[in-house]
Amino acid sequence: MQAIAISVAIAFALGIAYMLYAPLERGNAQEVVFVVKKGDGLSVIAQDLKDAGLIRSRFLFRSYVFAI
Repeated sequence: MQAIAISVAIAFALGIAYMLYAPLERGNAQEVVFVVKKGDGLSVIAQDLKDAGLIRSRFLFRSYVFAI
C-alpha cells in the first residue's frame, strides 16, 4: 500500500514538473516580449501570460511563484 502511495506521489510530481517546464509548442521557439506593467498583481500577470499563450495554467504559475 505504501509503495502505491509513493508511486502516485511521484507520478503527480512528474506531471506538475511537465506542466511547468515543457514548452507549450515544440518547434515554435521564437522570442516574445512580455511587459509587466507597474502595479500589476500576480493574478493579472498570470492572466496576461495565459492570454499570450506563454503558460498553460494560471494556477500552476501562481503556485510556482509562491513556492519559490
